[in-house]
Amino acid sequence: MGKTRPIICWQWDEVKRSHLSCYGYKRPTTTKGADVLAKDGVLFERCVSSSSLTPVCTPAMWTGKSPNLNGCRDPYGYIHDKLLWGMLKDKGYTTGGFVSNGLLSEMHGYHQGLDHYSTPKAGDDIWDTLDALWRRKFQIANPGTPEMAGNWYADEVVEFIKKNKDKNFFVWNQFYETHSGSEGWMIKKKKVLEEGHWPEGGYYDSKIQCGDGQVFALWMDTLKDLGLYDDAIVLMTSDHGTDLTDDPDKLMGFGYRIDTILPPGIPTHPSFYEYDVHVPLIIKGPKGSAFTGGKRMGGMVRHIDMVPTILDLAGFSHEEIAAFGMEGTSLRPWVEGGEKRVDGLTGYQDEMWELRPQGAKQAFTTQDWKYIRYLSGMTEEFYELNDDPLENSNVIESVKVNAPQFLRELRVKANKALWKTGAAVAMDPKEKEIVEARLRGLGYIR
Repeated sequence: MGKTRPIICWQWDEVKRSHLSCYGYKRPTTTKGADVLAKDGVLFERCVSSSSLTPVCTPAMWTGKSPNLNGCRDPYGYIHDKLLWGMLKDKGYTTGGFVSNGLLSEMHGYHQGLDHYSTPKAGDDIWDTLDALWRRKFQIANPGTPEMAGNWYADEVVEFIKKNKDKNFFVWNQFYETHSGSEGWMIKKKKVLEEGHWPEGGYYDSKIQCGDGQVFALWMDTLKDLGLYDDAIVLMTSDHGTDLTDDPDKLMGFGYRIDTILPPGIPTHPSFYEYDVHVPLIIKGPKGSAFTGGKRMGGMVRHIDMVPTILDLAGFSHEEIAAFGMEGTSLRPWVEGGEKRVDGLTGYQDEMWELRPQGAKQAFTTQDWKYIRYLSGMTEEFYELNDDPLENSNVIESVKVNAPQFLRELRVKANKALWKTGAAVAMDPKEKEIVEARLRGLGYIR
């Protein structure tokens, strides 16, 4: 293995790429952090997540394996595969995780491979318990949820970077405050939001601007002050997107198309449509690498490609990367080859949870089309994305008539994905009861 470098990964919660100014949004939401990273690195125009539910898409992001392979296909899974930070720790990295979403707790195994793990807990300056927060907001009474919402770890990350500046270190930041529900706390308690500033969608744009400028940009500046930025690998993405009924961005602004219990105008993300699975992705590589200089890559890439790409940039050999058995592939060959787009990849989305809107579902996504199969409802959808990017016209009946063998092959592929699963570790029934109460309080289930 060659030279190793500092690695920083930023994971937004519920942030759609069309609301970041570096992706062309008319409001200056990301001028201090993400825009700078985009100018210094490589911006991928279209990245797709592996689900639209945080406890399902997050394990896929950081194991390089789709939900059917890592075994986390509902909110009760425990991660048994090695996560990115565990892979790096085995190579001598000092690892730190800073999480503000109580759903990403040790109960699910995210602490594995982390030397330092910061999560919201009682006594911290947090929003509230998830239970109390959502009961007040939507009159949903679900007492007993122990998880906390919010963990303002900005200064803590800076301290971790400074403490480990002479080592090879890794930092994972999961920023939950962009999710609906945090706005009151951010205005009154932390005073990081200006009341009345971009209030649409529960201060959606304002919270993105806050996270970008007051947290993300803070440790970007810290890396620069310490002389670490040029050689660092820095990645920014979101776990999934969201839908906004009052979205000022008309390109992605059509309304809810499926059942939801959340009030109109509140961000929600229960589908496999583009607005829920199309996410931002920016990667800056070390000085001298091809992942510099403000490149923009078209085509479609996947969340599961992030880990092999990072390991490739960090100097892991192809044999070492292959040994992890990841489904994803390194994006380095496309970028180093001077390509303007990535072609030929297929994304797989999966969620085996009947309590969610539309129930258990699967999807295959390419640059040109998307196939969705609803297992609970026994229905299918097919979209020609080049002609119908907003997925307004389901042409499944035409596919049945004009391409029956192609559809049959998709169904067979979906069936195989159902059978091929990781060796999921069963969650304790009491812990499962706690998680379900928490998710009900969040409005994910009735």
